Amino acid sequence: MRTINVNNVHNVNNYIMPAYSPNLNQYDVKATDTHTCETWLTSNKKFPKCAVIELSTSSVKLLVNLDPVATVNEPFEFDHFFRKSERTDTGLLLSFDNMLNIQSFVEKVLPVIKEYECLARTKHHVDVIYTVATAAYRTAGNKGEILRLIKKETGLNVRILPKDEEATATLWAYIFSTHNKAKLMSFENHILLDQGAGSTEISLFKNRELVFSHSFGIGSILLKSLLFRKLSMNLEEAISDIQAFATIKTQKELDSLEQLPTTFNKSFCLGVGKSITEATGKSGNRNQHEKILTIETMKSRMESVKTKLCDKFSTVEELKTAIDRKKDNYSQQLILCLALPVVISILEKFHIQELTVNGTGLFYGVFFEKFFNLN
Repeated sequence: MRTINVNNVHNVNNYIMPAYSPNLNQYDVKATDTHTCETWLTSNKKFPKCAVIELSTSSVKLLVNLDPVATVNEPFEFDHFFRKSERTDTGLLLSFDNMLNIQSFVEKVLPVIKEYECLARTKHHVDVIYTVATAAYRTAGNKGEILRLIKKETGLNVRILPKDEEATATLWAYIFSTHNKAKLMSFENHILLDQGAGSTEISLFKNRELVFSHSFGIGSILLKSLLFRKLSMNLEEAISDIQAFATIKTQKELDSLEQLPTTFNKSFCLGVGKSITEATGKSGNRNQHEKILTIETMKSRMESVKTKLCDKFSTVEELKTAIDRKKDNYSQQLILCLALPVVISILEKFHIQELTVNGTGLFYGVFFEKFFNLN
């Protein structure tokens, strides 16, 4: 396995960017400019049965609270919820000028939203559905048209979350779901490192209030797209080159930051995102949740997975074919290899030695915020 010295990579700025915005989280919306996320299906109950539909850059997700009474009276358990997700790669539907392709949206994304709305309403008989959208929808210049289309076809009210609301809800997901609240609350400061399909976001909270946030213009969609432009290339060399690109690009952006808080290394750090959860080596969110990852653990896991992929496939094209055929979990393994260098670079910059995996994520946070506010 060859090791790439990032200082010797000279063509890092010569990569051709994909035909969509490389940083899908550079745009934000004002809280006053977005709509309600609530769609009530029945009259209010003391303990309403709730569902959350999350429209993310990479997928559509559904969360249903199966037992509202248990949620109120008992500690958090994954068994209290039904969850389902389907990859839609919504971010890839954005054109270079950030317009979401309506026809492609109707063909690829809208059917999943319809399916999940119907599943929540007819099978789980929920009382209310909360529907939220994130980076790709914030970026879309025709976001209003998209929301009207969803409303017309499904009846759902959709709220595009401002970045601060998304980060705060993701933090609350962990606060409500952790079984070690004493340790969590012993820290005055909390860091959330959220690596998505379109970008990587670091947020610093003081007493659960957001005080600093920065979005790095690099996520798993960008890195996979760059790799898949090298179909005939040796897989080991191609992955190493993209890893070097990710490291250098992140380091350059880190070096350009000014007036950074000085309390990062004294904070409780949470991590969420596919590369982070995969780095646990565990399958399923319940098994990944609250696992602690050190930088050395992540580096070791990344190299191990990279070796396995390269032993299995000779070229990028061979791996892409397997991923397109949805064989095994090669897509998740590739995301780990390509995107984890971004996470490691950020942690090293801020002298953060370890992070705790948040296996719940945004749609749990939206649920907890809404459910406990109601009750």
